[in-house]
Amino acid sequence: MSGILNTISVLGSGKTFTMKPLPLKASRDILRLMHHTYRNQGFQLFVSFFEIYGGKLFDLLNDRK
Repeated sequence: MSGILNTISVLGSGKTFTMKPLPLKASRDILRLMHHTYRNQGFQLFVSFFEIYGGKLFDLLNDRK
């Protein structure tokens, strides 16, 4: 299973405000699903969370480095 969430719009349109709770909610749902449905089946979960701003890529799980 894999998924991508991508948002693109003009500066100042509210993307950060709108998107801020989504990673936490999505993580909770994915972990709950893995725990209850796929428990003890050897699945691994890899997560990345990036922002592209001004032509630069920032890793949001590693202090924007």
